[in-house]
Amino acid sequence: MLSEGFNPPLSERAVQKRYRIHFMILIRRNAAAVGCALPGCQRHADLRYHGSEAGFYARIAVTDVSDNPPVDAPLLVLRGIVVFPPSVVPVAVSRPAAIRLVDDAVTAGGVIAVSAQRDDDPEQCYAIGASARVHRLVRLHDGTLRIALQALERVAIEQITQREPYLRALARALPDRTDDPDLAAHAQEARKRARELLDALPPNEELRTQLDSADDPRHLAALLASMCLVRASLAERQTLLEIDDVGERLDRISALLTQELAILRGHLRM
Repeated sequence: MLSEGFNPPLSERAVQKRYRIHFMILIRRNAAAVGCALPGCQRHADLRYHGSEAGFYARIAVTDVSDNPPVDAPLLVLRGIVVFPPSVVPVAVSRPAAIRLVDDAVTAGGVIAVSAQRDDDPEQCYAIGASARVHRLVRLHDGTLRIALQALERVAIEQITQREPYLRALARALPDRTDDPDLAAHAQEARKRARELLDALPPNEELRTQLDSADDPRHLAALLASMCLVRASLAERQTLLEIDDVGERLDRISALLTQELAILRGHLRM
């Protein structure tokens, strides 16, 4: 069944140009995400979501999602943080409901969904987030937890299924697109911009080593988006996460790194 108002199918190129996203999510590999196995297949995805600052709204045709069903998972809403798979991110957890979610997740050893908080409501989050495993590091004297989130895959948060004692939601895996023939060139350009930025900052050998060793474009995009975009807003980071094509994501990161460097050089000249 097609979404109301859906137009006749367009080519991928035409859809990308018109809506700035790909309407087709092609899954061509075996993967594990949100606790379920995804057989290699090619399917259109069923997805509706509002974008972030860019304000785009996408409607995607529903054709066949039997090979990529949503999974009911605990949902951890993060204040001021966008998690980029694949990466490991330290997070402080202080809300009682979130602490209970983390305790249960650590005990069960399962996968949760995480998403950035919208506005000031801890139960309102962006519709695109990530699946993650929780590694509890330490519990402080005031009960606050310091955890590490191992982000696995992007997910679409489709429906809240539980609010007490903590949020649960239906989350559908959104595999990244890596079939761009120019992907290596996009990665090289983003790495170059990041090195220029690091050269203008105080020495950070650990970050430089991570940058040099990030061979996979997905890992590189996650590293740059998480560690190098100091001035990027939450909305800008969320927009990056919502880009399914890794080459396009790297291009946008390159542009943001160029802006960061220009601002930094302007401050140094003052």
